[in-house]
Amino acid sequence: MVETLREVWPRLSADERKLFDVIARSYLAATMPDFRYRQTTATLDVRDHAFRATGRQPIELGWRAAFPNWQPADEKGADAQLLPALRQGEPVRLHDAVVEDKETRPPPRYNEGTLIEGMQNAWRFVADEALQERLKKAKGIGTPATRAEIIRGLKAQEFLTADGKHIVPTERGLSLHAILERADPALVDPGVTAQMERLLDEVLIGKREMMEAIDAVCAQASRIIGRLQEQGPSEGLALLGGRAPRSSGDRAPSPAMKRFVDSLARQKGLKPPRGYTTSGAVCRAFLNQHAPKQEGGQWTAGWARAATSSADRRTFQRRWNSQAAKGEP
Repeated sequence: MVETLREVWPRLSADERKLFDVIARSYLAATMPDFRYRQTTATLDVRDHAFRATGRQPIELGWRAAFPNWQPADEKGADAQLLPALRQGEPVRLHDAVVEDKETRPPPRYNEGTLIEGMQNAWRFVADEALQERLKKAKGIGTPATRAEIIRGLKAQEFLTADGKHIVPTERGLSLHAILERADPALVDPGVTAQMERLLDEVLIGKREMMEAIDAVCAQASRIIGRLQEQGPSEGLALLGGRAPRSSGDRAPSPAMKRFVDSLARQKGLKPPRGYTTSGAVCRAFLNQHAPKQEGGQWTAGWARAATSSADRRTFQRRWNSQAAKGEP
């Protein structure tokens, strides 16, 4: 082919020449060495004012020599601009100085791909560094098999909707988020996933018994459900397509919860609150104030056993055993 290229070339159309050029350059690039560069930040003193220039200084073009005018999308921007060779203390001349008016922009809207990526990298939305690291190990919220299904479910329930190529929350979705956040910020905090993962880590290394971990989860769920019921069930049910009960009065506490209050009051030398035998809200308020808590606001495992019904613990035990049988965390 190379021997006859000069004869064949004049007979090729413009499109055929372009295609040949792409193929030839790609072939050459595949046999050439790596592109090597030095990431550089240069600080320039301009009349006692410090200016910074960031960019890359090519060391060896390598395969990039086959595509001199091409620049990958991830290399565009100030940090990827090419800088000339510079030496410490070298004088430089400023050309074409301009002042640009710019303003900050909000983060771009999610599309389905970037939303899944955001779920996988949910550690970016957590302030605590220790929880960040644990969430990185857990690979974010959900699994590769469930994240897309979660989004489809939220769309089906009209909490999310498509706006062109973007995915945006609906008014219904924003309202649900507000309700959950008011009930307990943990419900909308991705850091809670990391806390649960650390709880399972403690079971794995023998630092905590399995039933203690189950009790802690049950206690957290019981507390959150109680808050949701207290703040107005009709609002939450309407969002979920259900009907509010005719009477939104306080529910009676379970026998286990009353025993818990009695036991805690005796140990602390306190008088049980008035109305605790008939009001679940009064019981929960007393427990939230006086029950020992771990970091993150969860009742400790011993108190959790009393605060959570045996039926709840059996349900979690069955789910735990089912996941263990499947090899799931």
